[in-house]
Amino acid sequence: MMKNILITLFLTLKLFPVKAQEKNVWIAFWNKNSTLVGYKDSKGVVRIKPKFNGYFAAQRFEHIMAVSQTIHQKWNSYYLTKNGRVVGRDSTISFDNSPDCENEGFIRFKVPKSDLVGMFNKDGNVKIPAEYNALSRSVNGMIMALKGAKKVGDDEHYFFDGGNTMLIDTTNQVLIENFNSENNLNFYSLEKSALPSTNPIRKSFLAKDGQYYSFVDFENEFKHWLINEFLIDLTIDKLQKNTFHTSAVKRLPTQLSKITQRKIQQKYQYFKAELQLLFKPEMEYQIFVDALSRFGYSNKAFDKYFDNCGNGKAWLYPTMEVVFTHHEKGVISQNFIKFLKIDNGYQLLMSQDYQ
Repeated sequence: MMKNILITLFLTLKLFPVKAQEKNVWIAFWNKNSTLVGYKDSKGVVRIKPKFNGYFAAQRFEHIMAVSQTIHQKWNSYYLTKNGRVVGRDSTISFDNSPDCENEGFIRFKVPKSDLVGMFNKDGNVKIPAEYNALSRSVNGMIMALKGAKKVGDDEHYFFDGGNTMLIDTTNQVLIENFNSENNLNFYSLEKSALPSTNPIRKSFLAKDGQYYSFVDFENEFKHWLINEFLIDLTIDKLQKNTFHTSAVKRLPTQLSKITQRKIQQKYQYFKAELQLLFKPEMEYQIFVDALSRFGYSNKAFDKYFDNCGNGKAWLYPTMEVVFTHHEKGVISQNFIKFLKIDNGYQLLMSQDYQ
């Protein structure tokens, strides 16, 4: 079971001025018949003419990306850097038919012959050798790595049996030898100390250097915020301030339109009554930690919560879905309320519950 969870983590797991970074990003565009993709810079200058298969290409080209194109009726896949360097031919790695996406200047690749995974840096140089069964994305310079496991199943449906999960850095140095965590951790919250953290929302691990590395557990953080902050004296005004809506484009998430405010007022009693059930010991509920999906959240207000390939940044901005299970006269029903992690807390997502 744990290895199955680890696979999910792996498949879902440089500070520069933002404006300068945005200028260097190339944006994908389609050819006239929407069959091939090319890239333009921030000034609209075509940097790469359309030649890539669109569904495999990144929406934004920052430093390095996985691409595919058909040459002489043959499928070719490889990694491409900004200066035109081609590396990792036939070594691209994809999850759910989507290619891996650069994060923090690193991108994963898989050697077909060995079926092992490594990592390129933004210049296309191998920084993590292909000696691991699975790697997470680089997050705050740290990577979860599984080594020595046995793959069970086929390429489409499989899990890893055995092996050792460790935490390494982008120089391939082992930070924590036994990093067997099934939790959703915020790697940007790293704290080092001589003793394990006593903070209930943190998870601690003994590192190779003798110190304890602790990370905020997203689910524990959310529960603490929900019970001890959000639900205490939940007023309409408080609900408005903690609601994210697409009307917040070019404005702060808390600056809601009058239409949105009316919807919140209409649904206030529903949300308050439903969430107050969390205080009842007999209430059956679960919290699911996931990534934001473009389906239903395509508005530009949500752009910062997705990576260059359109994947939700679950390692930084996960969603928290509270699912309630009700039993009444032998009938089981469920409903949910979803929240999004933002920079300074959590926001209730406007969803079908508001319609």
